[in-house]
Amino acid sequence: MPDASWLRQIILQSIIKMTTPGQNPTAQHAAADELAATIISETDRPPSTRAVLKQLRATTAKAKTRLRQEVDVLRRIRHPNLMTILDANTNERWFVTEYYDGGRLTDHLHAYRYRPLECLQAFVPLVEGVSELHANSVVHRDIKPDNIFVASDGRLVLGDFGIAFEDGDDPRVTSTMERVGSRDWMPPWAQHGRLDDPTPAFDVYGLGKVLWAMITGSSRLPFRYDYDEKWMLSKRASDAGFPTLRWVDEILEGTVVEHERQIHYPTARELADASRKALTGLESGGHRFVRVRPCVVCGEGFYEESRELESHFPRNSTDGAVRSFRCTRCGHVQLFYFRKDQEPDAWRTLKWK
Repeated sequence: MPDASWLRQIILQSIIKMTTPGQNPTAQHAAADELAATIISETDRPPSTRAVLKQLRATTAKAKTRLRQEVDVLRRIRHPNLMTILDANTNERWFVTEYYDGGRLTDHLHAYRYRPLECLQAFVPLVEGVSELHANSVVHRDIKPDNIFVASDGRLVLGDFGIAFEDGDDPRVTSTMERVGSRDWMPPWAQHGRLDDPTPAFDVYGLGKVLWAMITGSSRLPFRYDYDEKWMLSKRASDAGFPTLRWVDEILEGTVVEHERQIHYPTARELADASRKALTGLESGGHRFVRVRPCVVCGEGFYEESRELESHFPRNSTDGAVRSFRCTRCGHVQLFYFRKDQEPDAWRTLKWK
């Protein structure tokens, strides 16, 4: 990390260069609201002292508000997986962040393709960083691989807080009918204009989509993770890898959904807990055989095994087993039958004549 003394000097020199006609600074980050970015360093300094200077070219009130909001969030909320701010002057419309020499996650998706263990090892700390935002009543609203950077030690670092929403924001930085975020990465329920009170579920959806992209190595994915075999990772992957991918299937079914009420994890904290549990299972060599099933009655809860009816049905027999499950939301009870000669996910509703 660069020290403050030479950083200030380089900042001033860089701002002069950036405001000189004809200059075209090298950008690490995408421009937004004419937020120009350039890598700043000195030739006699090691690469670790590099930083990124962002200077706002736009002079509109909305652009200035977004800049102040981004600086405020970065200053208040610190986490290894959230972008680190080094210096700022909002009156002069600039701020400086750490430089992440690994570039964007978009360029590294292939590194995690169908490697659930390595994927979750990188994903869990990122989710924990977002949980710090949620704990401070901040919703990022633009989580996607392009806004996630790779540090030299492999950490995934979330950046670009320009449209983050904080409970009680006044004035709002988005217009009433303005669609917030990137279309392919925002939840379906936010596709038709600004949400009055975006909840952490907005980010939970985005994180699920990022996890899906990391596992598949693709940045072009459907809006939701349907309960359909053609999208199930455990079915698309090779036979050798499908048991471990069931851990990821379960997370995606509770995050990349069509309606906000279908989200299984209210905030990133619950998603972090579930992801950490999956990671622990993978690290210990465990296979996830029973996936979450949504309730067929309320559509909001999911079935968990219940032993209330255990005495009425044999738990094991020569050809299979019967299990009773209760919905976590409405209490609806379902009976499922598992046949021993079938794949572990072949639970089906038991039909009575």
